[in-house]
Amino acid sequence: MPSGNVSSPNADAWRKFERLTPPVTARVFEAIIENAYRAVLRPGDWAVDAGAHRARHTIPMARCVGPQGRVVAIEAASAMRDKLRAALDQAGDPAVQAIVEIAPFAVWSEPGVAEFTYFPKIGSGQSSLRALPGATAPSEKETVTLARIDDLVASPEKVRFIKLDVEGAEHHALLGATATLRAGRPMLAMEFGNAGAAERFGYGRDAFFALFRDAGYALHTALCGPMTPEMWGVPGPYYLFGLPEENPGALAGVLAPSLVAALSDECLATAALAAAPKDAPGADPVAAGPPTPLCAGLDAVARSVVFEALAHAPVAALRLEVCGATVAELRDAPAGRLSLTGPCPPEAGPDDVLRVIVGADVTLSAPLGALADVTPPTLRVSATEVDFTRETLRVRGWAVAPGPAFGVHLHRGGRRAAAAVVGQLRRDVARANAFLPADAGWMAAARMPGLAEEGGAEGGPALDMVLTCDGRVAGVARVSLGDRRPTAEEATIARLRRAVRAKAVAAPPERALRLIASDAFRKRWAVAPEGRAAHAREALVETVAARLTPGREIAVRLASGDLVWCDPIADTVMARAFLADAGYEAGFVAWAARQVRPGDAAIDVGAAYGVVSRALARRGARVVAVEPEPSSVARMTRSGLRFGDGSIDIVEAVAVEAAGQAVFGALPNSNIGAARVLENDDPATVSDYARSLSLLNERVLDPMLTAAKARRAYSADDVAVIRREAVTIDGLCSRFGLRDVALMKIDVEGGELMALRGAAALLDGAFGTPPLVAFEYSDLFPQRGGALGDVLDVFLSRGWRLFRFEHEKNLGGALLPVTGPDDAPEHDNLVAAPPGRAPAP
Repeated sequence: MPSGNVSSPNADAWRKFERLTPPVTARVFEAIIENAYRAVLRPGDWAVDAGAHRARHTIPMARCVGPQGRVVAIEAASAMRDKLRAALDQAGDPAVQAIVEIAPFAVWSEPGVAEFTYFPKIGSGQSSLRALPGATAPSEKETVTLARIDDLVASPEKVRFIKLDVEGAEHHALLGATATLRAGRPMLAMEFGNAGAAERFGYGRDAFFALFRDAGYALHTALCGPMTPEMWGVPGPYYLFGLPEENPGALAGVLAPSLVAALSDECLATAALAAAPKDAPGADPVAAGPPTPLCAGLDAVARSVVFEALAHAPVAALRLEVCGATVAELRDAPAGRLSLTGPCPPEAGPDDVLRVIVGADVTLSAPLGALADVTPPTLRVSATEVDFTRETLRVRGWAVAPGPAFGVHLHRGGRRAAAAVVGQLRRDVARANAFLPADAGWMAAARMPGLAEEGGAEGGPALDMVLTCDGRVAGVARVSLGDRRPTAEEATIARLRRAVRAKAVAAPPERALRLIASDAFRKRWAVAPEGRAAHAREALVETVAARLTPGREIAVRLASGDLVWCDPIADTVMARAFLADAGYEAGFVAWAARQVRPGDAAIDVGAAYGVVSRALARRGARVVAVEPEPSSVARMTRSGLRFGDGSIDIVEAVAVEAAGQAVFGALPNSNIGAARVLENDDPATVSDYARSLSLLNERVLDPMLTAAKARRAYSADDVAVIRREAVTIDGLCSRFGLRDVALMKIDVEGGELMALRGAAALLDGAFGTPPLVAFEYSDLFPQRGGALGDVLDVFLSRGWRLFRFEHEKNLGGALLPVTGPDDAPEHDNLVAAPPGRAPAP
């Protein structure tokens, strides 16, 4: 039997298979499609669901590609789009809604308009641009816009899977997707109407097969056999897959296991085999051949492979190989259901291959990472952190659940005390087991008043971690608090924190706000991060955070002494860090201040709240701060622009490659630091910007959850689109007469390359000694005007040296050399130093 082949593709076998009743075969095909894209799609990929209907595949696709990816769900009829939106709303997952883009078009080979026939009584089953002749159900006509898939996909190179179910228009839809097929080489899954659909839509057999031949795709039926021109016009097969010819392993590694998993119900598999012809020429050879696979899976926790098959005759020898080693073996097994389980070698990874060998023939070969997930629900507690001073408990661990609808909760005395923060990548878990999903790690935290008195010995609070799947308990793990008792100092601070919270709640809110803004109070708590005054500030923050409402701007005194005006509820990142942590990127800000002396010139591009600008000005520097966001400019001005001999000049503009005008997008009521230049003000561009912000982690405004992050879904309605003056940094140097600039900081959310191109003269020494340049280097946003590595080339091509911070920008630390993209961080600040100049430590 050919590798991965589960049943023969001949038309007679397909007709027999379909006699299992159309609803059953339809369910099997939908399962094959889902299994296939679950094996193909990875976080960050794109998928196209043309004919999305009620989001049967849209939602699982979105969960496969994750927040970094995109699913374009296409529906032509307005009534069907309403049902699609309702299905997404019913899923109750804002992250999925942020990933899915609903495209109101009928896919076609060219743009245009056309009449679309919709059958409200039967939904999308017969709704089409070319209605089936003889259809008797009540129908409605609607003028729809035609669009090419190539025009609906902004990043064709990221598209890895296209599903087409557009009632006969699949051929024309693919004619409009040729650029996407070339760039992304996605797997295709499509309904196939054969000669009948071709006649309705005006194409023939030769044109159909030429499309795939020219695109470099091999066609296969859902039963894993090749789709050939000889099968044209023969009833069935109705479902086809297109696999890139340069990826021959996709048949055995993806499509065959997808079919195996869809047929894992033994009754269905047996019925399919019984229905296949056994005596006619060209008949299915399975009945007399090797066992039919039912399941090939991977248990990620036990690090073992699981294989089940249906044997139609006694089997002399069957074995499983991983990494070339035999991990399980059966000999002289009778006919019937076979089951083998074997351990994966310690060195095995997702790309290593499982081979099933019957006698001397390899009957199935697939990467471990593409196997079905048969991991049982598992819950592990890996670390427990008891903080008696804050009377909080943090529990870290990992969980594996059979589906995405799972949660981890902390229970105390039978009642839920806290829900876990799920989705934090645990590097220790990933290192220990390469097969666990990336979101297996979690952290749960709970405030437990009285913990300082109860302690961790016997008689203390009983705690359990509970894993739930789809609302049902799937696992419970006992949390051990250990036997450590609170010290006298810890108990004293715990009582102090409770007292401060009680007084702050009883007092007018303005009193706590005055203390948070007080420099005298700062001088008490800043000297000892774990001192009593610092704990008093944390307790104040807890009460202030609980009382604040969006739109309430307050003054926050940072540990550096800087006073910042901000809205911690609306601004979900920087302002919340100001309030909860008394600083933002404090290590980097302190380093930047050490690079200037009184009288130096400095440039701050993307000044935001002006924290860096003020730190430089307090050292006596003359700072030119470039910031286009209006609310940031107002807050910088309110916080002051003159500091002894130092000063700040604000330029309300964006720094780019050439002077003129620019379109600028901002979130004035949310993440202030994520504002950036847009290509244009088209609705699609604005929506893409809002969607990209939905991928960012946001600060949880609770000091107890300092390690936790959340995400929010943004829409175009949240974005303020404004036009701003576009300036070059070289132009600013001329305007302000800057010479020998000591430091230039650039943080403009993907606009760093364009800003640096507008500073070529400054970098080349036209304005005296070139400056140190500190810039954000991040793959969170695409670089306008080039690739991320091009930013490094700006400096490396000039012979400059690059550095990163030892402890990242929040903590700073020593500067370590960076030679290129391979050893650059994914998201951090880097420092570039011109020849002959060394940064101050």
